[in-house]
Amino acid sequence: MLFNRSLPTPACPPSITTLDGSDLEYVDNYKYLGVWLDCKLSFQTRIKHLQSKVKSRIGFLFRNKASFTHAAKHTLVKLNILPILDFGDVIYKIASNTLLNKLDAVYHSAIRFVTKAPYTTHHCDMYALVGWPSLHTRRQTHWFQVIY
Repeated sequence: MLFNRSLPTPACPPSITTLDGSDLEYVDNYKYLGVWLDCKLSFQTRIKHLQSKVKSRIGFLFRNKASFTHAAKHTLVKLNILPILDFGDVIYKIASNTLLNKLDAVYHSAIRFVTKAPYTTHHCDMYALVGWPSLHTRRQTHWFQVIY
């Protein structure tokens, strides 16, 4: 994989030969340490996988919401959803706002599960109800923890 954000990818990427003489295969997407990388470093694949994974878990929680108390809902989201959104967030924080907004949408769904807030509730009010910061603030906090 060749990383390049500005220039077009060459039609015929250079061949890389290993020590034993075999050629390495060129790929557009690669999963490394649980984080999907693409050649443009747009993180579109990573965010698509995150969104899918979180949506499936939130769907399960919504289907079984009658079984949980408010405290249990809070704990379930905190232990099952937030770690997925937090893993590698300092890496993909440079993704476009359009992609990051997709993660905000699933984060808001998780908060709606906990708070029973209607869809029309403003996200700032939901953050106050549950006591969690926005995903952008969470990413910034994690970034500061990494660099300091």
